[in-house]
Amino acid sequence: MKLTKNLTRYKNKNLNEIEINNNKYKTFPDSKPDFIVGFSFGAGIDKYSVNNQLAETVISAQKYFQNIPAFVQAEIGNILEKENQTNFYSLGKEFIYKSEDKANILSNIDSEGIMNLAIKEKENLNLGNSGIYVAHPAHIERILQISKKKGLESSLFIPSKIIWNQDDIQSWTNSKSIWMPREFATRIHHKLKRKI
Repeated sequence: MKLTKNLTRYKNKNLNEIEINNNKYKTFPDSKPDFIVGFSFGAGIDKYSVNNQLAETVISAQKYFQNIPAFVQAEIGNILEKENQTNFYSLGKEFIYKSEDKANILSNIDSEGIMNLAIKEKENLNLGNSGIYVAHPAHIERILQISKKKGLESSLFIPSKIIWNQDDIQSWTNSKSIWMPREFATRIHHKLKRKI
């Protein structure tokens, strides 16, 4: 993996743009996934957050791929639950900021941890090995590398329009300029730990 590849936006000329409910997404339309995995981006769950956009993306992916089960990080699960959605499994614990613990602004679980929980759930349901990933376009390159390391077949369903969080407690998700150095350092760490 080239450590600087797709740091802020996943680029693949083979992705096609589709429209569902007036929203545009990029995917491989001929994919035959067995399940969806949704990865949160930051801790926000309000209607302006990236996680809200990702929850909408999961709903659209389920509609497009005929309501296959979705395994989603807790922040997305919280939003889906409020939207009275079904056929999803919430993974991990939602991030809760404690003002007395300002050093603890990391999620309770990382992307590899979410992937591991999704694999366990898909095995419990006797699903195949083909996952479709919903994530922020700046996050997807690392997710694909983690998936490859786990031996999964992977495809994508990502929003065409990129938004960034505003004032998220996980500040590295608020802009490209803050995200890039942290993502680069995370990739180095993952490479050294053989996660990618």
